[in-house]
Amino acid sequence: YHDFMFSMKASHPVVMIQAYRLLASEMMKLGWDYPLHLGVTEAGDGEDGRVKSAIGIGTLLLDGLGDTIRVSLTEDPWKEIDPCKRLRSYAESYLGKGTVPFVEQSRNIAEIKRRYVRQVAPLHRDGSVIVWGEGEVGPRGDAFFNGKEITYDEGTLTVQPLETFQMGEVAHVKDGDPSTWKRLLEVSTPFILLEMTESYLHQGRRFFDWLRETKLDLPVILMGHYPSSDEDTVIHASAELGALLADGLGEGVLLKTNLPQEKESSLAFNILQGCRMRATKTEFIACPSCGRTLFDLQEVTQKIRARTAHLPGVKIAIMGCIVNGPGEMADADFGYVGSGREKIDLYVGKECVERGIHYTEAVDRLIDLIKQHDRWIEPSQLVESAT
Repeated sequence: YHDFMFSMKASHPVVMIQAYRLLASEMMKLGWDYPLHLGVTEAGDGEDGRVKSAIGIGTLLLDGLGDTIRVSLTEDPWKEIDPCKRLRSYAESYLGKGTVPFVEQSRNIAEIKRRYVRQVAPLHRDGSVIVWGEGEVGPRGDAFFNGKEITYDEGTLTVQPLETFQMGEVAHVKDGDPSTWKRLLEVSTPFILLEMTESYLHQGRRFFDWLRETKLDLPVILMGHYPSSDEDTVIHASAELGALLADGLGEGVLLKTNLPQEKESSLAFNILQGCRMRATKTEFIACPSCGRTLFDLQEVTQKIRARTAHLPGVKIAIMGCIVNGPGEMADADFGYVGSGREKIDLYVGKECVERGIHYTEAVDRLIDLIKQHDRWIEPSQLVESAT
């Protein structure tokens, strides 16, 4: 029987990407050509769900993998169609784009590792560089780009003065020509701003291969320009930059978009969190609901998000039923799972610790569980630390 297609969905975009790539590799060895259905399961809602979906689905589509797609959102079903169309359109726009042929050495799909970098720039403990923003982006911004530029000789390599932060000069690469990259070997810089105007993904992979060949281990911030609509910006930036970050290529992001500064900064953080590079808020794993769900999943998700969204590093699953819920939330720290009419089971990791709680009490009990496991932070503490 051969009338089928493969689906290797996961709620973690990086795991999902690796699973599909390994499947495609094995199919090539066997001479199989079965179609692939792509999706990041339980992606959640809002911008978070779209970012995670675009990272996972977009990365594979830009690699030429995938035949059908679904963006699984905890929203009304018809709202899933628009991001699907935008992803398909963006992947189609990449057809015919590329770079000069080269033998890629910087990635191994069987074992994704972050590249080694010298920590001469301000890095976080997980190895990711600060997130940059233009101007005042709010209390969570780490550093700001002042827009000044000093030309380095003739050509496209420039340096950015950052006197405010006493970080010296930052090399700014704008060209896909390796002959200009050689200048990086001659300058002293804490990290590199990588800005490619054409075929960012393919040129970026080529650049990281060059860094590997030359043993240049400086951190790289991916600088992407996305002048389209707000909806396209979220999809395009997540797919293109996420494709590099998910492979361990790049240590931070700087976005140039038409979004308001606060939203631009939020999108940058969401992309880093979607690639599991840096957690700045709670991660929600929420199913799209189905006929087995016996409560308003969208309403409950919003209630839980409103009270728990301020917990960086904590993953909370909100699942409609016990059929698929426990298995598909295995990556979560805490779980809220419908178990019957108006009844909820609560999980810590993969273990069900409370059963049959009435839904009117379940959110409070979930928060109690988070507190019992020392993962709770009072919102007032975050405000104090930010100021």
